[in-house]
Amino acid sequence: MPWYFIFIIILLSVIVLLLICDFIIAYFITKTMVEPYCAPIDDVLKHEYKYQRINKDEFEHYFNFEDFDLQSQYGYNLKCSYLKNNQNINFSDNKKRIVVLSHGWTSSRYAMLVYAKMYLNLGFDVFIYDHRNHFQSDKKVTTMGDKEADDLQTVIEYAKKTFGENVLIGTHGESMGAATVMINAGRYHSVDFVVEDCGYSSLEKLLKYQCKELKHLPTFPTIFFGNFIFFVKTKSTYGKVNPIKSIATCDDIPMYFIHGDNDKFVPSYMVYKNYDAKPGFKMLSVYKGSSHAHSVVDYKKEYEKNLIKFLGEAKIIEN
Repeated sequence: MPWYFIFIIILLSVIVLLLICDFIIAYFITKTMVEPYCAPIDDVLKHEYKYQRINKDEFEHYFNFEDFDLQSQYGYNLKCSYLKNNQNINFSDNKKRIVVLSHGWTSSRYAMLVYAKMYLNLGFDVFIYDHRNHFQSDKKVTTMGDKEADDLQTVIEYAKKTFGENVLIGTHGESMGAATVMINAGRYHSVDFVVEDCGYSSLEKLLKYQCKELKHLPTFPTIFFGNFIFFVKTKSTYGKVNPIKSIATCDDIPMYFIHGDNDKFVPSYMVYKNYDAKPGFKMLSVYKGSSHAHSVVDYKKEYEKNLIKFLGEAKIIEN
């Protein structure tokens, strides 16, 4: 056999082996993403206490949880909690203010209590819930914002059914929850405002960034294989998790974009792309030195002040 035939066989064998290895890597990365380890409640609360997002006394005495289940349009149960406002704040239009809070990947509804306290102090009633496949909700694979946006709509519709149409209702999401609220807004146009904190502009672009910068892997064919595996496991695709495309249709919805400029998990340049893509009323805050989902910790007073500014300028609350 000529030497060049042997060389071609060896070369092809190496290429096939590399492709197999890359497919295996893509499989385990995707499996981790759609079937994530979710911390138990004790660990979640330890994290919240450690970073002073809330304290133990607040969790045990300030928040009054009314827990309930909702059935998703996909047939599984979502665990939810309603936090009633007791501030006796009356708005001149006599409309109730409601916000639905959407947590991040691997977390739980209790991780959103730091935001819930801000809204409760402003006279809002608050709904928090666990995403599918997280904490006390049923274990259906995570889709990183696609089907989660439909689950969020289930909570929104329940809130509207409970309180009637005489409400102003908004959403506030963190990380994957931020992607979820943006996708939901563009898909349903059923809310009066949206706040997104450290959300990605595109799942595919996020994964390309993480492959290259965090895992030092080639983006091709890793992303190609990952998208195929993602589809097999979730019946969704990376292309359906595209918040930047969703918010481009939201000129009628005031939207507030928040990010830390030291975010290595969801790069901060994505917030500028999201902000630029959103037509109509919008506001942007980028917090210097803050890492992923830590702006509310590092700049708690400024964060709340800016949130009030946004809600006032968007005519959700009265200044």
